[in-house]
Amino acid sequence: MPSPDTPRQALIRAVRSYAQLHGLQPAQVCALAGCGKLYWERLTCGANVSLSTMDRVRAYMSEHTAPPFHSVPRPRRAKRG
Repeated sequence: MPSPDTPRQALIRAVRSYAQLHGLQPAQVCALAGCGKLYWERLTCGANVSLSTMDRVRAYMSEHTAPPFHSVPRPRRAKRG
């Protein structure tokens, strides 16, 4: 039976899948969340990272799951006349 994921492993997997879904690199996801591009390296190499920073990345991903506003097609009005 496999051991359960640590919060770090779960976050790494979540960031990778989020990045793939949105066409980004994992480091870009961390940068967009306000943690800096180097945060991804620290996260994956096992350096100390705070739980609050991990929560910030999780919060960013949950708030930005919808497609960006500009990519949503606007309904067109029928022309009169």
